[in-house]
Amino acid sequence: MKNNKNTLLYLILIIFSLTQTLAADEFDISASNIKLFQDNKKILAEGNVFIVGQNGITIEAEIATYDKKANVIDAKKSVKVTDTNTKDQLISDRIRYFKKKEEILAEGNVLFKGSNGVTIETEIASYNNRSKIIKSNQLTKMNDGSGNSILLDMFNYSTKNKSLRSKGNIEMTDKYENKYFFDDIFIDVEKKRMAGSNVKLKFNKNMLGNIENDPRLVGKSAVITENKSYIEGGVFTTCKKRGDKCPPWKLTAKKIIHDKEGQKISYEKAKLYLYGFPVLYTPWFYHPDPTVERQSGFLTPSITNSTLLGSGVNLPYYFALAKNRDATLNPKFYTDENPVIQTEYRHVTKNSYSMLDASFNQGYKKISGKKTAGSRNHIFAKTNIDLGYEGFDESKLVVNYQNASNDTYLKVHDINSKLMTSNTVMHSSIIMNFAKNDTSMDINMDAYENLDETDERYEFVAPNYDYKNKLSTFEEHGTLDFQSRGYYKNYETNKKQTKLVNDFFLEFK
Repeated sequence: MKNNKNTLLYLILIIFSLTQTLAADEFDISASNIKLFQDNKKILAEGNVFIVGQNGITIEAEIATYDKKANVIDAKKSVKVTDTNTKDQLISDRIRYFKKKEEILAEGNVLFKGSNGVTIETEIASYNNRSKIIKSNQLTKMNDGSGNSILLDMFNYSTKNKSLRSKGNIEMTDKYENKYFFDDIFIDVEKKRMAGSNVKLKFNKNMLGNIENDPRLVGKSAVITENKSYIEGGVFTTCKKRGDKCPPWKLTAKKIIHDKEGQKISYEKAKLYLYGFPVLYTPWFYHPDPTVERQSGFLTPSITNSTLLGSGVNLPYYFALAKNRDATLNPKFYTDENPVIQTEYRHVTKNSYSMLDASFNQGYKKISGKKTAGSRNHIFAKTNIDLGYEGFDESKLVVNYQNASNDTYLKVHDINSKLMTSNTVMHSSIIMNFAKNDTSMDINMDAYENLDETDERYEFVAPNYDYKNKLSTFEEHGTLDFQSRGYYKNYETNKKQTKLVNDFFLEFK
């Protein structure tokens, strides 16, 4: 009986000892090859290493050592650490996992992949499994999962709260290729919200139409959400950079709000400066943002400078009148002269497209040898009509009219219009096009006025025709085409010219 009691005691001691040994092993390790060293205090695992911890951490690598005494894992080559609770992953060339501190140090090509689409790339980073924070003091590239790419000098990212903090040189590029610069930033990834100080915004030049300009905005602070951006103490300009010189114009505001969903930019307590001097104040106004296609509002202003007129500013306003009608009012204000009011109206119907461009100027404030009396204006109009005549595959009419009341008006005021091809030659015309099968006829009537000429400034061409007909097609030889073209021209007051050409074209295979 005594021997049986001793045997039972020994078994209890052995089971207790084994239990303590298993409890001391914090990890389950599997690999192609496993070696034990130093009285089983150190384990070397090689080939397809897979380590499972008791707290949801798994480690994959090609080589790993486990120091039982220090409770440290050192893994190398294609290392991937996964938090099975959050599904976050940490990939690098090497990691050291200090189990007592629950801290992982990653080195070489570090890539963090968050379960919410966040990615972070750097060279050295540490991850604390207790606080769920990954951080680094190295140059870092981050993608926040919403299309924003961010360059950081350092970062501190909470995988639990899905938020990042950083300071230093911070550069963010959004999905429209606009660039933001901050001194510090806080990003709430889950709420898609960020805030930063001393913001500088460089717009994508292509979005504002003129790559020669440098559209930019600076502010004291900014809060950017998924649908809106709020910028405090903002200054906006599109002027080309000239070193440290003040831009010719700038717009300041107490607050600038960019409504991305409503596609407009609003300004509170705004001032317009020309060459450093305030010239206009408004408590509130707005204009469409650069991505909008059709919405009423102010467009980007521009600056002019003339020895005759002084400095000037264009303040265009766009009117979305209806789905098929819109207009642009473009007043140009000068420091020394009366303004020019220019407008462009567009109208589309089922069978036509029409455009009217006109402007008016009251004249010079003071008349001199170079500044003659009287008001000035111009009118350009063009209509394209699909006649839809039965019996024709194509029947079109284009009417074009151009007139300027003063010979130098278009040049002096730098009038621009989509309908104008020259600021010295006015061209009015009526054009008709007809086509059916292999036959076509174009008939033009044109009138030209050269504003640079005093006498003999007019030229008339009417009619001006071009007739084409494919006469025959020979399967073995080719095609035979006929073309007749000609015009009657009256120019330099009493000079006349007539031209008539008939051609046959034989094209061989």
